[in-house]
Amino acid sequence: MKPFYFITLLAMLCFGCGKNNPVTPVPEKPPVLNILSAPTGLSATKGAYDDKVVVSWAKVTGAKKYQVYRSANAETGFELFTETADTTINDEAGEAHVNRYYKVKIYNSAAEYSALSPADFGFKLSKTYSLWYSFGSMGRDSGKFVSAKHVATDAAGNIFVADEVNSLIQKFSRDGKYITNLMIAPVPRGMLALRNGNLFTTNVSPSTASIAIFNPEGFLVGRWGWSFQYDEKLESAEEVAEDDERKLYIVDGQTNLVKRYDTTGLVTLKFNGAIKTPGQATDAYPFGVTCLNGEVFVTSPNNTMVRVYDRDGNFKRTWDAGAPCYSVKAYNGWLFIAAGNYVLRTDVNGAVKEKIGEGSFVGHSAIGLAVNTFGEVIATDVSVSKVLVFRR
Repeated sequence: MKPFYFITLLAMLCFGCGKNNPVTPVPEKPPVLNILSAPTGLSATKGAYDDKVVVSWAKVTGAKKYQVYRSANAETGFELFTETADTTINDEAGEAHVNRYYKVKIYNSAAEYSALSPADFGFKLSKTYSLWYSFGSMGRDSGKFVSAKHVATDAAGNIFVADEVNSLIQKFSRDGKYITNLMIAPVPRGMLALRNGNLFTTNVSPSTASIAIFNPEGFLVGRWGWSFQYDEKLESAEEVAEDDERKLYIVDGQTNLVKRYDTTGLVTLKFNGAIKTPGQATDAYPFGVTCLNGEVFVTSPNNTMVRVYDRDGNFKRTWDAGAPCYSVKAYNGWLFIAAGNYVLRTDVNGAVKEKIGEGSFVGHSAIGLAVNTFGEVIATDVSVSKVLVFRR
């Protein structure tokens, strides 16, 4: 057979075989996945910087690249924020005092990566308050104090300062000008200006404690807590707060109780206010109380814990403020706590912390606290007989 005819015949036979028996393509093998362990030690700075959050984690041997995810929610909504070969990133976005949540994972390739790490939160901190002015000095004359532990303010911004040793309450204007004295004996303590203009103040005597009520003109119009019945009797009353239902909560430090009163002075509830933490030598002693978002917050100078209850006195949670806590007030969704060397501005869980006036309290004795309707923070520096006023 001639070569030409042989080649032609062979080609025809191969063509026919291809039509009747198509070649099956060989499938690609899936890549072999290498799932690594998630990075550990994730940490985000909490107020350490005013222009950024620094997020860091432990270096993992063999990791070539990390992916950092970010969310405004602790549980959901995490999206890829950045990729890096380092173990530290800076997040300069977002507002100050707002929590951002972070997770990190190893991502070497589509076939080699890890699960996401547990989340941690961080926030930027900007100093939103600065010292406006201060007033007061040691003495017994008008405008002077001997032991000014408690302070309050009314709707007009007037300032009331209770002096336990001088046995009186002094009234000042919003800018610290002396107005008048409200005499009350023997030991005036926590105060609260109510919506009707009356001023409530807790008062301690050698035999009992009570609540004295003054009208806007400064005249005594009532007293509570004189009864010798256990529910009504107060022994060492400190601060008083009002909730959004106009119920009053009064701290009785000596008996470790918070008592709730209606507007007629009847006790409708009582519950333990403080606890004794491990290693604490002193007894449990509640001092400050305030109401916010249907919850009751109680502080104690004998430890650093803030205890949170519902409005019926049921314990919900506790968190560490990082310093002994005295007076506590609520304003515009925030908590303000007198903490000795500064006033702590924080959220209801103690996560975001701003230290107002750090370095301004030369006596290291920020104890009394009030926040007026203008958002100005008023605090007593007891050991140097001064009242300090901070504003944005």
